[in-house]
Amino acid sequence: MGPFEKYPPSPRMGIGPLQIDLARGTVSGLGGAGGLTSRAEHLLLLLARYPNLLVTREEILETVWAGRVVEDAAITNCIWQIRKALGERGKEILQTRAKRGYVLVVGDGDWILYVAPPVPGGLDMSDDAVVRNPVSGHATTDQSAADEALTADATPADAAFAEATPADSTLVESVSANSAHDALSTAAPSTASRWSLRIVIAILVAAIVCGGIAWQFLRGGAEPIVLRTDVEMTMTVVLPDRLDWVRAALLRSVIEHVYLHGGKVVLFQKMQTRNPFAGPHLQVQVSRAANNDIDAELTLSQGRTVVRERFHGAANQLMPAVQAMLSRTFGAPIRPPTRAVDALVSGWVAEQQFDHSRAITEFRRAIARDPALDDAKIALASALLEQGQGNAALALIDPLLARPGLDANQRCALDEMLTDVAPERLQKQLCDRAARTLRIAELEMRELLREIEAQQAPKGAQQWLHDEHAAVFAHIRLVEIDEAEARLVRAQTVADEAGWEHARIMLGTLRSVAANHKGQSERSARLQLESADALEALGDTRGALRERMIGLRRMPVIPGSGIAARRAELRMLVDNARAMGSVRDEIDALHLLVRLDRGRPDVWRVELVRILELIEYAYRSTQPPRDLHMVLNEMLVQHRYSEVLDGVARIERSGATQPRAQMWILTLRAESHFARDELDQAVAAVDAMARENFELLDTNPCLYAWLFTEARRPQRARELIRLCRSRQYDRAKLASYADLALVAEARLRQLEGEAERVWPLLRPRIETLIGTPDITLREAESLALLARHAASVPGADQGLLQQALAIGEALAQRDGSGLKLKTGVHVLRWRLCAVADGDCGPVLPPWAPEDRLEQRLALQAAGR
Repeated sequence: MGPFEKYPPSPRMGIGPLQIDLARGTVSGLGGAGGLTSRAEHLLLLLARYPNLLVTREEILETVWAGRVVEDAAITNCIWQIRKALGERGKEILQTRAKRGYVLVVGDGDWILYVAPPVPGGLDMSDDAVVRNPVSGHATTDQSAADEALTADATPADAAFAEATPADSTLVESVSANSAHDALSTAAPSTASRWSLRIVIAILVAAIVCGGIAWQFLRGGAEPIVLRTDVEMTMTVVLPDRLDWVRAALLRSVIEHVYLHGGKVVLFQKMQTRNPFAGPHLQVQVSRAANNDIDAELTLSQGRTVVRERFHGAANQLMPAVQAMLSRTFGAPIRPPTRAVDALVSGWVAEQQFDHSRAITEFRRAIARDPALDDAKIALASALLEQGQGNAALALIDPLLARPGLDANQRCALDEMLTDVAPERLQKQLCDRAARTLRIAELEMRELLREIEAQQAPKGAQQWLHDEHAAVFAHIRLVEIDEAEARLVRAQTVADEAGWEHARIMLGTLRSVAANHKGQSERSARLQLESADALEALGDTRGALRERMIGLRRMPVIPGSGIAARRAELRMLVDNARAMGSVRDEIDALHLLVRLDRGRPDVWRVELVRILELIEYAYRSTQPPRDLHMVLNEMLVQHRYSEVLDGVARIERSGATQPRAQMWILTLRAESHFARDELDQAVAAVDAMARENFELLDTNPCLYAWLFTEARRPQRARELIRLCRSRQYDRAKLASYADLALVAEARLRQLEGEAERVWPLLRPRIETLIGTPDITLREAESLALLARHAASVPGADQGLLQQALAIGEALAQRDGSGLKLKTGVHVLRWRLCAVADGDCGPVLPPWAPEDRLEQRLALQAAGR
């Protein structure tokens, strides 16, 4: 498949009822994209890029399906959709070449040649940078084109006129409302002078037109600025702090105006140097304010097309001026303003200002005023889902699913929400954004990356952010950390140049995720807290709260006096989340509190019950959220393995089939059965993960190495030890994961008859932990683990192990220690006692009767 033999006369074509824009990668017609699914639209765009040329089925699969092997029926179905959208001549326009491929027949008359609209005053200009004067209403070229027009073949009169013109982006900035002709005629009242001035003006106009034509020829033509229903218009407002009221009023004015014209708005936070997105960008910059008047430059850009206007006047007149500019660009509105729309717009304004509680209130008000306003229901459902209220969101979504007349964007929004609350309700054909969200949920990271890379057309701001975030996350999950970080740098650069500071910060949170996957817990926590501070400075308090909780989760816990301060901080976060009405954030904050209160069973139980109540309130029982997995994992840490397995069984009975839920289920099964010394069931769970192609680095390969050692599968154990050590761990992760691989290797040596090699293996790490100042909870748990496995091996330094016991016992008495450390210390004490042939009592403490693996290994080490 080669390039055009003859370059097409336009990037746009009209075929049947459809219009295809190759530059923007869009298909429009009756019913949005002519009723096409996203895959069929992608195929039509591919065929349109090679008009009258054969496109083979192999090329279609490589481009549209990203190389996936699919049934022939998939292509045939898309071809059928396209022909149906094309109407009666569908088969004539889209022709089949048997066993080869397809040809889209495009005639010479099908190409749409863009002709610039006439400019007031009778000028027909086709420049790609048209500038309107807000006073005279006349259109002028951008400065570069105007300079060329004034300097080429200029007469003395032309030069004099050029010198009198202010050197800014508007050619006639200083001309009064009575027109340029009147302004010049006041200085030349005679008939001859008037004729001379008319000649000057005629020459000037001719030069401008010629300059515009030349510029049009050199730049390849400009497209009109248009609003698309599937792409947001972006907006930046830069003005002094004392005029913040103007910012708020302008934001509302623009959001309402754009919505009435069929679009949506995303607010950026900084001046833009480049607009990389498919939608138009409005930039309002107030450069001077004196008394009640302001000077402002209004810029509307899309691609190579730029419209600039100057404003001077009272601040409260800026909003009408901007609306007039948008009206001249976008034409008449497609929907009328209503009281319900007023409330809906107020909700969107609140969202752009990060006031999510007020947004929900306004969306409810919009629905109360007009129960048939579907956009308000979708907006409310999305806002509720963002707060974690899945049941309430689904109650709004359900009646809309069968509603006729919803447009493609509304259906896409519904599908994206369904991927979270009810994936079983999804249709086969999804919009790009919903499909990619589902890919993440189903852990299909490689396929996700192929689909994102296959879409080369410019994207709207929100779609771009969604795709870049998903792509970086996919690389991280695939353990392609270098690729993830390189893509992250590129994406943050794009966001910075676009002036989208909020997007730049949110992308930056993935640096923390990458650091965590590299085993750098402390650096990950620091990066997360820095992102939280940056979001707080922008006014996004909910986003800051979420990032702060993630950062706190990755910070080490040091039992002792500092726990009270952290507990107070977390209680404040719980209160803040509850005040915001965010169930999701309250659950997350409570999870962090539960971790600190593991050593206080009564408080721990109350907090866990509250989490379960919130889960039952917010989520459907058939779609267990990540929070339920976290609850069961917390019970695992508390040695309540039977309850964990009962909870897993309930999840399985509920019909949870998503890969992520399956990975959680198998992880909990493996760890619970291993602790109970039920090795066959534990191994079966890990083997099931391998069969499902789950990435074991996302689970606990270091622990599984020990599991396969005890199950007498040394080859598999060594593979997992190598996998575990394929990462470099920092202090926190070393104690959490890598020390488990050390235990696995020690046990391998014992089982293979090399017990004398165990102490030299374990001693350096034990000595390091004993000498660690401000030892963390995880390090203390790890010290107890390593020490008890070394207690009875040949050559072990019993004095050193007694030091380890003393450190563990002291820390276990402090606030924030938890039952895991207490259990480890108890078993270590028993093993050291058994080495000395003492009366040691029960192996297990009363709160951990199910730790049968610990009991068996301790009795074997003591020879009992």
